Amino acid sequence: MEFLDSYYIPTRYPSAPIGYLPGGKPNKDNATKAFEKAENSVKYLIKLIEDKKK
Repeated sequence: MEFLDSYYIPTRYPSAPIGYLPGGKPNKDNATKAFEKAENSVKYLIKLIEDKKK
């Protein structure tokens, strides 16, 4: 989640400075990695919710 936080601030607050990642502005590889991490987080949460319903 810490990795995804670096994307949250600039997208939530457009006036925030760009370059929260150590390398500055995100590139395609960073975006792919962020998407995969977000997707895994959503899958985990869905499973957690489904398990709680049982």
